Amino acid sequence: MLKRCDFFLLHGIEEKIDEKNYYTDFVNGIRKRLPVDQNVQFHPVNWNRLLEEKENTLYSWMGGLSYQGIRHFASTAIGDALAYAPSERGPTEGEFYYELNKLLEDAVDVVNLTSPGSIKVILGHSQGSQIALSFCFRRPFDTLITMGSPILYYSLRF
Repeated sequence: MLKRCDFFLLHGIEEKIDEKNYYTDFVNGIRKRLPVDQNVQFHPVNWNRLLEEKENTLYSWMGGLSYQGIRHFASTAIGDALAYAPSERGPTEGEFYYELNKLLEDAVDVVNLTSPGSIKVILGHSQGSQIALSFCFRRPFDTLITMGSPILYYSLRF
């Protein structure tokens, strides 16, 4: 049997995510192409729920104003991207950047306890690729895979 490989999956900007089924088609598509004896485990990390209530509150404050569609897009999609920028004083508990990294650290720690010698892969799509790249500066991974990445745009701030 081949060595175990653990994939941490980070989604892009989404308004609502069905945590049970969001990655099902993606994972099944990969599994169809793997050798039967390949031991690959997938670990979805849903960071969307960390912002959902805050974004809904922000959007509710704009009720009754014009251009509700654009305001909704700004509250959710643009809000996800802006929320990921760490504050200059550094991340603190309760803030999205801190909570997101804690969520990911906890997921990696659980896998490291149960399978310390496995190959660790972090795969991010869209906003998830920026999160994955930043996280790789904090924790070592064997491989980083990005898809549809906005990393180029985030590089503007540096």
